[in-house]
Amino acid sequence: MLSARMSEDVTSGVLKEKAKGLVPGVALCIAIAIPCWFLGSAIPVVGGPVFGILLGMLLGSFMKSREATREGTAFCSKTVL
Repeated sequence: MLSARMSEDVTSGVLKEKAKGLVPGVALCIAIAIPCWFLGSAIPVVGGPVFGILLGMLLGSFMKSREATREGTAFCSKTVL
């Protein structure tokens, strides 16, 4: 019984740490995706993905350090897409 509980504690701690590393990058992706989705709806010839690429390039050129968002953006680009 004790070892099962310890295993749960270790697993939940690992998952919390993993989630904590994902949050900034996922939040950035959501912050980029929502306005681009609306722009894509307003201008369907261009589309949301094009706006997303352009906005991502623009924001990426102004970001000094990408370490905080690297894990979350990689998760969004591979798992979510």
